[in-house]
Amino acid sequence: MVWALALCIASISFAFGRHALAAGIAAISSGLSIGALCSRSFERTIWQIFAVLGDWLGRAAAFLLLAPIYFVLLPCIRWFQRLGASDPFCRRSETHQTLWKESDADDRKVRLLDAAFASVRVPRSRPYAVAAVSLVLLFAASEITLRIFGFGHPVVYVLDPQAGYYPLPGQTVTRERGASLRFNSFGMRAPDFPREKLPGVFRILMLGDSTLYGGSYIDQKDLYARRLEAALRETGHPKLEVLNMGVNGWGPFHELGYVRRFGTFGADLAIICVPVGDVYRPLYGLEALPFFSNHAKPMFAAEEVFRHLTWRYTESRLGTYSTQGLKYQREQGIRAYVDLVRELQENHAEVIVEILPQLKSGFFGAHSADEDGIVEELRTGLKPYGVPVHFPVALFRGQGRQEQLYHDKVHLDALGHTIYARYLTQQVETASSRLQAWMHSPVLVGSL
Repeated sequence: MVWALALCIASISFAFGRHALAAGIAAISSGLSIGALCSRSFERTIWQIFAVLGDWLGRAAAFLLLAPIYFVLLPCIRWFQRLGASDPFCRRSETHQTLWKESDADDRKVRLLDAAFASVRVPRSRPYAVAAVSLVLLFAASEITLRIFGFGHPVVYVLDPQAGYYPLPGQTVTRERGASLRFNSFGMRAPDFPREKLPGVFRILMLGDSTLYGGSYIDQKDLYARRLEAALRETGHPKLEVLNMGVNGWGPFHELGYVRRFGTFGADLAIICVPVGDVYRPLYGLEALPFFSNHAKPMFAAEEVFRHLTWRYTESRLGTYSTQGLKYQREQGIRAYVDLVRELQENHAEVIVEILPQLKSGFFGAHSADEDGIVEELRTGLKPYGVPVHFPVALFRGQGRQEQLYHDKVHLDALGHTIYARYLTQQVETASSRLQAWMHSPVLVGSL
């Protein structure tokens, strides 16, 4: 019966697209059922464990349900009755027979209440051993479930005084939806490539934050940077490389520090990928984020979940900058982007700035005054350097459903990456004079 119920729950989970959860429920329930059929002692142990868990859950439910009644509702009722001189038991009435009876003894009341609101325990000879086994099995089941969902093997990062942090080079991780994350020898979600550009190759360096990084739910091949490279090669650019250096949580100071640390890898064109909120990010390390250092990897999946929960709680309690503080940080962020452009141009790279619109501006076309102000400030600051700043409002309108395009209010989902890569392909081919000159060079034309 229990096995059939578990399989029904697994089937419902599978029907709603929760394949990993369905597999976990089916595997655990099947293992327990087969063990119970093979061994009577194992079956008794399982029932004892469920009895202990039921007892704990029953007590917890009874407390959560009855505590408000006993400690809030009943005292209020008694208080109002006392104010109104109520006499429900007719103790002060001379004309009515009293309903008052002496109360039971305290130990009897405790036994009756305990039996009324808690599940019946199965007699057992070793309660502490069963409780310990129950906790171990519960932890093991939760650990298995969390690992099925991709927790327990996170991306780890290297602390760096200039860039703040970046992904540990050379690691390969599988996360949500089975997405593969592979990092080359420079911490990029990109194939390995030589540091020095080979003759005849056109190299594009993309710099950005988590929107370029793609998140752990986007497979490597579906990133808009990787799709951009594939699209450009298909249109007649076989010797073209796209180096995408995007890291979740990065801002302009991190990107500038990374370029000063590693250089531009001989890039002919640099694309700075900017969500408008990045201008408010100062240079910080892992101490401000729920990420793990390569020197302190988590042992358990539950440790990763706990780290994220505590970080979210701490972040919610910290508050935000004052209006004056936000204005100052915004000015510093714009200045950092200007310094980044100058650094890239000094390394002989052509630069384009692409501002990814958020959900409201990209899908609904309702861009805010804050977004418009940041775009104009970037354009004003970069005008002396001849750098174009593109902001494609309503780019994703009519391109699909909202949940297909945006993973949240800022980050793209798989279809969004595809559409944005298509847009970037057109932008690079039309806005990059360096690429056009390279495509029409006699050496390249003769080699195609």
